[in-house]
Amino acid sequence: TLHKEDLDLCQVLADVIEQMKPLFKMAETEHPQLAYCQQIQGHFDKLRIEQVFNNILTNAIRYGEGKPIVVR
Repeated sequence: TLHKEDLDLCQVLADVIEQMKPLFKMAETEHPQLAYCQQIQGHFDKLRIEQVFNNILTNAIRYGEGKPIVVR
């Protein structure tokens, strides 16, 4: 079941990056820079969107070979 609510995707992404700081530190990768993110309002399921962002960032850590991560 989806639980949709009004969200700002940039804020959700910033929150996910903040929550993942220990993972970036453990992987010896700087936490990502969030570039050019303006408000993106929509009606989304917050948990699902957080899962998507988490998966993308985890893959960036895993396959980025320690290179800086920039999210745009």
